[in-house]
Amino acid sequence: MPPKFPFDRFFANQYFTVTVMIGTLALSAMKYPLGEKLGILAGIGGSYSAWEFVFQVQDLVDVGLAVPLPDGTKITEGGRTFQAAPFLGQPHYRWIDPDQTTLAVRCKEVGA
Repeated sequence: MPPKFPFDRFFANQYFTVTVMIGTLALSAMKYPLGEKLGILAGIGGSYSAWEFVFQVQDLVDVGLAVPLPDGTKITEGGRTFQAAPFLGQPHYRWIDPDQTTLAVRCKEVGA
C-alpha cells in the first residue's frame, strides 16, 4: 500500500480535524463547507448545509468500511447528522490524490 497522502500536519491539528461517527465507528476527518458563495455567506454569518469530509483511505479500510463510502452513508459529528450525497451534479465523493489514498465525501446536513 502506498504511504498516506501527506495530510498528517492537518489531521494532527485540532483546527482542521473533527472526530466523526459512521455507525458505531469513530474516525478522524477534515471537514470544510462546500458552496459557490462561501465568502458571501461567511461575511453575513450564514450557515452551510453542504460539507465535505476528508478521510485517509487506510483508516476506512482498517475499520472495515467500503471505499469509497456509499452514497447515502450517514456521518455524525458534534450532534449533527450528514448524509453522503452528490453535489452540483458531481458524484458524492472525489479522490484528493492520484494514488487514491485520501478520499473526500460530499455531504448534506440532514439533522441536528
